[in-house]
Amino acid sequence: MAVFTTLDTLSEAWSVLDEIGLAGVLTGKEVSFEAEALLNALLKERKLQEFIAVITHSDPGSCGALTAQEAGEVIRDFFGGIAGAWKGLPGLAATVVEKEPATAKKKN
Repeated sequence: MAVFTTLDTLSEAWSVLDEIGLAGVLTGKEVSFEAEALLNALLKERKLQEFIAVITHSDPGSCGALTAQEAGEVIRDFFGGIAGAWKGLPGLAATVVEKEPATAKKKN
């Protein structure tokens, strides 16, 4: 299954990840979640199939026929493609860092 990382795909992927509380994985932010709620969204609500359908431009129903290994490969290809596409762009930082809260005290 081919993975497409068009800007529209990135926008749609962000939306799906945001719905299940995982949008931070695209920005390098640490993401925490309650396992049962996440699995419920991914499997019962079929957000995993929806995400894979978005990044492959496929029908969500056909994505349900993938094995766990195939799904993992598609997801790795998606994130690897993003990293590869942005690697080496002049002036682009390799790591996204969250802004320090204004109330935090600086160490001397």
